[in-house]
Amino acid sequence: MIDTATLQHFILGMTMALSYPVFRRFKYPYLGLILIHPYIIEGVQFFMPGRTPDTADVMVGLTGILLGFCLV
Repeated sequence: MIDTATLQHFILGMTMALSYPVFRRFKYPYLGLILIHPYIIEGVQFFMPGRTPDTADVMVGLTGILLGFCLV
């Protein structure tokens, strides 16, 4: 069974990989945005009541993004 967060990050990685030629001149900030995205999500969850940040979610998110980015 595929986790919903993994699927969402996979789609995000595919979308970012497909849009990469448009943002080619912003190469390093764009790649940094791709890799820091799961950390931002978990950081925001830290301040939300009823939500807890989890390091496993960060790893799953990074895996989904990198798989999506590498498969395109």
